Amino acid sequence: MAALHTIALLTTSTLDLSEVLELIYERIAHLMKLDTFYIALYDEQQQKLNFEIFAEKGERFDTFSKQAAEMGLSGWIIQSRKPLLIRNMAKATPPVAPGVAGEPIPPELCYLGVPIMKKDKVIGVVPVQGFQPYTYDEEDQHFPIAIADQTAIAIENARLFEQTESALGALHASEERFALAVQGANDGIWDWDIQKNSLYWSPRMKALLGYADEELNVEFDTLDAVLHPDDKERTKATMEARLKDGRLYNVDHRLRTKSGEYRWFHAREQVVIDEAGNPVRMIGSTADVTNRKQAEERLHAALQGIIEALGQTTETRDLYTSSHQKRVTQLACAIAKEMRLSEERVEGIRVAGLLHDIGKLAIPAEILSKPNELSEMEYGLFEAHPQVAYNILKSIEFPWPVAQIVLQHHERIDGSGYPQRLKGEEFMLEARILAVADVVEAMSSHRSYRPALGVDKVLEEIVQKKGKLYDPEVVDACVCLFDEKGFEFETQRLTSPDSSVSPQ
Repeated sequence: MAALHTIALLTTSTLDLSEVLELIYERIAHLMKLDTFYIALYDEQQQKLNFEIFAEKGERFDTFSKQAAEMGLSGWIIQSRKPLLIRNMAKATPPVAPGVAGEPIPPELCYLGVPIMKKDKVIGVVPVQGFQPYTYDEEDQHFPIAIADQTAIAIENARLFEQTESALGALHASEERFALAVQGANDGIWDWDIQKNSLYWSPRMKALLGYADEELNVEFDTLDAVLHPDDKERTKATMEARLKDGRLYNVDHRLRTKSGEYRWFHAREQVVIDEAGNPVRMIGSTADVTNRKQAEERLHAALQGIIEALGQTTETRDLYTSSHQKRVTQLACAIAKEMRLSEERVEGIRVAGLLHDIGKLAIPAEILSKPNELSEMEYGLFEAHPQVAYNILKSIEFPWPVAQIVLQHHERIDGSGYPQRLKGEEFMLEARILAVADVVEAMSSHRSYRPALGVDKVLEEIVQKKGKLYDPEVVDACVCLFDEKGFEFETQRLTSPDSSVSPQ
């Protein structure tokens, strides 16, 4: 939005086409990952493409011209008057129109090209290319399309200037087009002038909240007034971060509509920095994503149901293991939060905790409930359960590295764990957290071959072996939870000597 705003301002303040195209190139190169970029203007009478800017991996080349029929994909865009996205040339047949000769194309090229349109005519093309497949997706088309629209305005302004003695007339026409573009945009657009502390909301922005344009007088505190209370702190933190680094941000938050309903909105926001490096404007677009959020919530609920079902499969053979998994999960998540891990990592630990003993399905029931020590062969079967769990979980595309965490949760800092004998930071922090939670819960629970140990005894044990078997930072966080934060297991453990239990 900042790039579009700056380009739009330039198109309304200069009639120097080369200056506008240069700025467009700089903005695209700054905001998009690209290996090759060019702006080519189309001469319909001569059937030529005139390359005003051509750059490959940051290196600029002299301007030149080519017959449009020789330009392959660009020729197709000119004929079809449509954007073209080919995410992986090696896996897709380029839809080049019949009779259009194409130059050799890199086999794994990712190509994104859009036409520059004036009314119903193509006056140029703006392609960006990546030499790696899947560099761009459908969402990436919006920025080049908007850039192409602004390029069309710049081109038209320059040509109008050549045909008229009044530069003011061309400037006025361009300003009107920009205003119409803002008002006609499907997303709401807003502009915060930081120096004047004034806020502008487009009519569409107001309409998204259910207001007619004249109904809502936008003041600076309007956004704060309609923000959901639970989203205010996060939104404020994001805004402060934007003002510091000036990067493009995406944020989801809930806004109250005129009817009193809260709906989800996705905002893309960019800070404009002046030459002295000071933030002067914050510009953004806002879209209603309530339906998408509701769909995500349904998918999340379905995923949680699957996780719960997988975790409870062990309960059919071993009631203790189900209780154990839930209690380990509770402690592991508490440790992760005490260590200030992100919400995303805590959620990954929660899922891994609920599933960490699913590999015990491969252990015969008589070994799980054996009241005395295991034989060497039996213990070998038991040691294999993390690998079995990994084999079960690795094919499931979780948003977190669940299978890897589960595989490593019996590893130890000194390499004495299993199944891979990993040491120190060779295994994941999430697995090191799960390892401590697993041991603490197991030692504090009743087993058929020994009574439960008191929590004090358990904490003393892990402190003694801190740095040898267990991660010191994880142990310190665990001890702090019990000694200072009053942590208690919420899930009731099975304590009956007749209960089916499993060794750790």
